[in-house]
Amino acid sequence: MWGCYNNNVGATKVDFKNFVRDIKSCIGDYDAQMFIENLIRKKGTCSSFYFDFQLDEKNRLAAVFWADVISIKNYLLFGEVLSTGATYGTNTYDMLFVPFTKVDHHKRCISFGAALLAGEGLECYTWLFNTFLEAMGGHHQSSSS
Repeated sequence: MWGCYNNNVGATKVDFKNFVRDIKSCIGDYDAQMFIENLIRKKGTCSSFYFDFQLDEKNRLAAVFWADVISIKNYLLFGEVLSTGATYGTNTYDMLFVPFTKVDHHKRCISFGAALLAGEGLECYTWLFNTFLEAMGGHHQSSSS
């Protein structure tokens, strides 16, 4: 199927490989900068959008956290218990993807925010959890009796 022209897609596998090559050539080493600029634009269009990031000693992206207005609202409504866990080796940049999620009262998965981390040390997670709480307005959720 991929070796020949596909009427539904209008491109071959080679066309896609060439496109990816051209994009990588154009972006170069600016992919992290483009990602942060995109988050800045989102913040400019929605003041409730939250993000923060850190750079390492070589001025590379070391950590980034983001949460949109719905994620923050979800936390305020359902955040008494949340789940988080890092994925390993799932992207080109060797960064951990760390989603903050929960299942709501309708048994739907909801998101409270997400992060990318360059490491798993105590310092990385301390930054992440402090940033998460800042994004949520400093609210520590607790179950009420």
